[in-house]
Amino acid sequence: MHSHAKHSQQQQQQRGGAELAEQQQQSPSVLPAEMPVAQSTAAKRPDVFGTPDPHLPAAAPCPSAHDLSPAGDAAAAAEAEAGSGGASSIGPGAATAATTTSGGPAAAAGATAKGAPPANGLDAIIADHQVIRQLFYRCNNARTDQERLAATRDLVRHVSRHASAEERTLYPLARDRLPDKGTGRMLYDRMVMDDTVNKQLLDWLESHTPRQGDAAQWALHAATLQKFQSIEEEHLSREEAEVIEPLRSVMTPAETAKLGKAWAAAWANAPTHPHPRGPTAAPGAHLLHPLVGVIDRLRDAVAER
Repeated sequence: MHSHAKHSQQQQQQRGGAELAEQQQQSPSVLPAEMPVAQSTAAKRPDVFGTPDPHLPAAAPCPSAHDLSPAGDAAAAAEAEAGSGGASSIGPGAATAATTTSGGPAAAAGATAKGAPPANGLDAIIADHQVIRQLFYRCNNARTDQERLAATRDLVRHVSRHASAEERTLYPLARDRLPDKGTGRMLYDRMVMDDTVNKQLLDWLESHTPRQGDAAQWALHAATLQKFQSIEEEHLSREEAEVIEPLRSVMTPAETAKLGKAWAAAWANAPTHPHPRGPTAAPGAHLLHPLVGVIDRLRDAVAER
């Protein structure tokens, strides 16, 4: 009797296993090989976006954060000195920090003349995307561990400022101005989510320095940087294709110029370090980011003495 019951139980288990296998064949849970990514503006407009110089990493050291600051830095400082209307949106101490930016790559971010804010804020943001791509290239092609750490440091600081400036200028425009309000709101929430995740990765990259000669730690650092790069590149491409380009069709030249001033001011007082526990969405970002930016720049000034 006992043997018969045991045999019946085994048969039920076999039938259950067969049914489960059949269900898995009928509706397999398989992720797509690649996440579909919108084509970026950089791919659509190769005449505007030059490819990174493959000889640069081997010929010159990685640039400093000041070398890679966009035109908004100098523009916002000039507005503050001139006492123009745009200066009111610049936090305390931002103008002093902004004056340290240099020329060169700054011009690519949309300034029309020294001291002038970007004439078109959408173009300025896209140009700064290309600076981020250049920084990734420097990280991936650094010749030494020290160069890689320097490039990663500059990447962390640059993306931290870029994200803060977008959260206070571009993201609200996507939410409020895109023709399809439902899609605009979804894109707004998606970009805020991206930045929240990215700040956690940036914070990890900034706070973890691999031990010299420890291959396992360097491999983990490189894998984390690659993870951040894949997320950020998808974010930039989607933002260009689904936010910035559609906004061009609904914004007037006066509005894009106003965005240029707002972008310049937001960049000038943005935090220079990631703060994953801080606010990413408005209105918290508008209120706290300028104050945190002042603290970050004081921290940088002490650390770099």
